[in-house]
Amino acid sequence: MTTQADLDAMIANTPEQFVRGLPVGRPIHCTSGTTGTPKGVWSGLLSEADATALSA
Repeated sequence: MTTQADLDAMIANTPEQFVRGLPVGRPIHCTSGTTGTPKGVWSGLLSEADATALSA
């Protein structure tokens, strides 16, 4: 992939089954809380409307 035309051609030829919408995953935040032990905090998935708003 070296040009915008190459990218456009690849996207145009991508089978529908592989075309996805916007990502709806949220970041995992790392915290040590009160114990000092690192842990991840997952805040769930974004709604379609929130994902759209974040990509604008």
